[in-house]
Amino acid sequence: MYVAEVRFVARSAWVGVALSVVACAGPLSCATPSAAEEQVGTSSAAIASGTMDPEQSAVVAVLTMDRGSLCSGVLVTPRVVMTARHCIAPVIDGPSVDCARTMLGAASAPSEIYVVTASQTAIPTRRHGVARVVVPDDQSFCGADVAALVLDEPLEPTEAVPLPIRVDRDPSPGEAFAAVGFGRDGAIAPSGTRRRLDDLHVACVGLGCRSSQLVSSEWWGDGAVCEGDSGGPALDRDGFV
Repeated sequence: MYVAEVRFVARSAWVGVALSVVACAGPLSCATPSAAEEQVGTSSAAIASGTMDPEQSAVVAVLTMDRGSLCSGVLVTPRVVMTARHCIAPVIDGPSVDCARTMLGAASAPSEIYVVTASQTAIPTRRHGVARVVVPDDQSFCGADVAALVLDEPLEPTEAVPLPIRVDRDPSPGEAFAAVGFGRDGAIAPSGTRRRLDDLHVACVGLGCRSSQLVSSEWWGDGAVCEGDSGGPALDRDGFV
């Protein structure tokens, strides 16, 4: 399925809280003092017509076994992956999003969720287990469609290096970005291969979008989308999330 825009989440405060909470679960060597100011952009939809991207191993596949779902995520510390909450929890009153009524249900148990850093999920590879899932208290789909997955063990730098998070400015209309994820490539190629789509642009930000499908902490990006890329990052021209 193709749609005209990709919905992204950018929430500085919650990401800082999430990293503080998951730090209590064990040492997170890359959690910085400025975590409360960090922003993250993760896709709530998916990408089409991208090129294969075997090198960007910080963009991971997120497998939720009890839901039979494949999504994407981004490694932000050696032990924390950010993804879309709807990848691991049911959407209530979907599939069309209406911020006034669309909610998210309970997340799957950590034992049902795995992370894969390989560029193709069909190739036999190691699956990393999840020790803990951290989500916002708010169950609204809009403004709370984000989850932090605390891995059983930190990933070694030889396998994946966390992507830096942009902290100095918010997205702005017209700004260029790239989307990376494991979704379908149009109507033919199946999901499960990491692909990248460059030369996308921020269409609008927050209330400037004048839409009932997002809130002030979110933004729309242009581009075609397909199943499987939900939770993947938006990368600016410097490679920051």
